Amino acid sequence: MARVAIEKGEQAEFLAAVKEATSLRWQEIANLCGVSRWTLRDWRKEELRMSYEALMTLHKLSGVPLPTIIEVISEEEYRRRAGSKGARVYYELYGNPGTSEGRRKGGRKGLKELRRRARENPELYPRFRERKEILLPEKSPRLAELVGILLGDGEITDFQVRVTSHREKEAEYSRFVSELAAELFGVEAPLIPRENTYIVTVSSVAVVEFLLSIGLKKGNKVKQQVSVPDWIFSDRECMRACLRGLMDTDGGPYPHSYKVSGKMYRYVKICFRNHSTPLLIGMEKMLVEFGFAAKNDGKHKVSLYRQPEIRRYFEEIGTNNSYHLRRFHDFAQRFWGEDLSHIGLASPV
Repeated sequence: MARVAIEKGEQAEFLAAVKEATSLRWQEIANLCGVSRWTLRDWRKEELRMSYEALMTLHKLSGVPLPTIIEVISEEEYRRRAGSKGARVYYELYGNPGTSEGRRKGGRKGLKELRRRARENPELYPRFRERKEILLPEKSPRLAELVGILLGDGEITDFQVRVTSHREKEAEYSRFVSELAAELFGVEAPLIPRENTYIVTVSSVAVVEFLLSIGLKKGNKVKQQVSVPDWIFSDRECMRACLRGLMDTDGGPYPHSYKVSGKMYRYVKICFRNHSTPLLIGMEKMLVEFGFAAKNDGKHKVSLYRQPEIRRYFEEIGTNNSYHLRRFHDFAQRFWGEDLSHIGLASPV
């Protein structure tokens, strides 16, 4: 796509004359030129040279005389010149970009300029957000439960915290997680629907930094072999809540059956699955602290098998995942012949 060098001031005048002659909106003119409205805005401000094809299209459509063309520049030559000019300007402003200091200085300057533009023209930068002020919650069972949830189904990036749940089965639980995060940090935590999931999303660098400060990590949890933060173990109620958050995301009740001498045996078990060894050890430790006979298979799961303990788990530790609770009620009826519907959610927000 060739570009045109036009006498200063005439590119803006030409575009204004086209709009007046055609009575088209700027968005419609941008569409005719095959560019975004932001690119058209830069053409109007003469911050970018418009394309030769767009110039001729608008000239033929509107009948507005062509401006004074100084030069028609090939796309390759245009990019070469722009890159060379940009490099000279960058070096003058920020120094050698090959040094860490140069990159830091350039990054700070660029972000400062982006913030200025976003404040002056927010409609042109709809996706840019200033750093949010958040609540800084104290260490508590509520925070400990969120920690367990994040260690299970969570993900922490440089700018976001996300928790993924099954869209059909765990819609209620997604809302619980959303409200819990909003309550703790005082920020929005919307549910973003995907084909089969809901993703609770907190977009806040401040939240990310806070979570890192209390023992969580960014990136792949399995590669980093994440663990339960030490402060959780110093308070029994924090342990209970963290245990619940972990089990509500990476665990739950399951039916189990096996055959011995032709006879079929069926029972309920609770199983927590994860590929982080320290996290499995932490889960086992917390279950043992509450008197459960937890079995760590040494690979990727920690389980409870004793039937009285399954019921006691839901009575004493509980769940905030209504899908898990419904399964527990169903298994109790099927395998034990008991109606345990009086056991409800642990602590809805």
